[in-house]
Amino acid sequence: MIDNGYEPFALPRDNWGGGTVVKFTNGRENIVFFNDQCLALSGPGDASDIRIANVSLTESSYTISKSAKLEASLAKDFSKDIDIGGAYNDSRVAKVNIAVTTPKELVASQGSIRAKIRSLIAEGNPCVDEIFAKDVFVIDRVVLVDEFSYSLESTEGQSLKFDASILQAIKASPELSARLEGKAVLTSNAPRMVGYRLFRYTVEPGLGETRINETRVSPSEVSVLRGSAR
Repeated sequence: MIDNGYEPFALPRDNWGGGTVVKFTNGRENIVFFNDQCLALSGPGDASDIRIANVSLTESSYTISKSAKLEASLAKDFSKDIDIGGAYNDSRVAKVNIAVTTPKELVASQGSIRAKIRSLIAEGNPCVDEIFAKDVFVIDRVVLVDEFSYSLESTEGQSLKFDASILQAIKASPELSARLEGKAVLTSNAPRMVGYRLFRYTVEPGLGETRINETRVSPSEVSVLRGSAR
């Protein structure tokens, strides 16, 4: 659905937008600087460093596979250990559907990030040293959804309720099970950032203007950093 080269957040976020500086510890993203610290890019907005991409992602409903990445990671908004794809382990479940509302891409331009880094260097701000450190990265774009919901469908095309068997299959916690049992839809109406892309920045001092290099970090590289194989 909305992968498009994005890496899913280990847990959905509401404040890790473009300009956030991260490193990986024990397979998860960890904050070096929030996006209002250090780089402090403006936006989102039409005249800002961070903007909504011209082509928004389609608002719709999807059937997700057991191996879906971003779609499955959304479920962790309800419980960090939940495995929504595990519903397929129940023989009654033919489809796991997800409906997303107003998915969009929020993008920080490379030019804005480079300009901010140059400004920090000129100011002598020590936070810029962290950006150039080994295995430290800058989030330049994220996928944001306003709300989302999950539902289950049987082999006969009928709606299934989350019963004890299905709740066990998706590894729902006792607390979540108590809230969800007997319901047909699992819904969150809180905006969430669910996926990101990264750049690695390096610097080459010289007699003239400092050269700043950026390299897109591929999903396979992120998998290594997270200690997981694709």
